[in-house]
Amino acid sequence: MRAVALLIAAGLAASATGARAAEDPSLRPRAWEAGVAAATSTIAGNTQGVFSLRVATFLSAPGGLASVQLETSYSHVSSLDELGFEVAAGWTPSQGQILPFVALAAGVRQEWVGSFREARYPVGVDLGVRLLLSSRVGLRGEYRYRRVLDDPVADFNEHRFVMGLSVFWKNEG
Repeated sequence: MRAVALLIAAGLAASATGARAAEDPSLRPRAWEAGVAAATSTIAGNTQGVFSLRVATFLSAPGGLASVQLETSYSHVSSLDELGFEVAAGWTPSQGQILPFVALAAGVRQEWVGSFREARYPVGVDLGVRLLLSSRVGLRGEYRYRRVLDDPVADFNEHRFVMGLSVFWKNEG
């Protein structure tokens, strides 16, 4: 949450000092977003790092833009590796330098230790903000809640704060 607040503060500071580009960055229908993101967490002395790549497109929707996003991620902790794939559908306003968003997501994760493999199925919601630095580049911070299903012991909840960098195509006015 602190990272999202820092993104918002940076955007407000840029606006207040006139540091924005001459254009007013915003998202447009049929724009494409490609991005990288990372998150880390430490639990009981074990550090987990998550790295993800995503691609998204935006379509006209009432009051803003609908988004469709595909993401693949890799995670490693101790001897456990995890490869994930998620699809998300969301909404964001189209105008402004600071764009909050919400999305519903679902996917599959393949975990393995040596030759032992297990699949799990995360479903949940993303809440975040994009800070458009220009019509081509932006920062992204988000909170992700996932209910992870089909765990061999019990289904569980997962909370992550994710920071990323985005590049946009077909987003010129």
